[in-house]
Amino acid sequence: MQPNICRTWLISNSILPVVVEACFFLDTRGKSNLLRWIERGAMTLYEVTVDDLPAIRAILEKYSNLEPDFTDAALVALAGKYEITKILTVDKCDFSVYRLPKGHQFERLWV
Repeated sequence: MQPNICRTWLISNSILPVVVEACFFLDTRGKSNLLRWIERGAMTLYEVTVDDLPAIRAILEKYSNLEPDFTDAALVALAGKYEITKILTVDKCDFSVYRLPKGHQFERLWV
């Protein structure tokens, strides 16, 4: 897959906790614009369900020395669930340590 196609896919596919974190860094206008963008269908939000919690908890426990937040753990868990190996992140430190279920590193695409 070409880098631009990967970035486009990764920017347009996420989970709700990522939106929550993004909103933390945005002012009111930015939050409103982000939500309008998502409402227009620009992003697919994968659902984090109760069934995902055991995998998320296991990741929180496995990487407890990094003190991962729920969002990072959910991203790692759902990446494993959906066999996603590429991640768009500004978190170079933690995502260089996190591993997919088969022990592979994420292919990190930096913002």
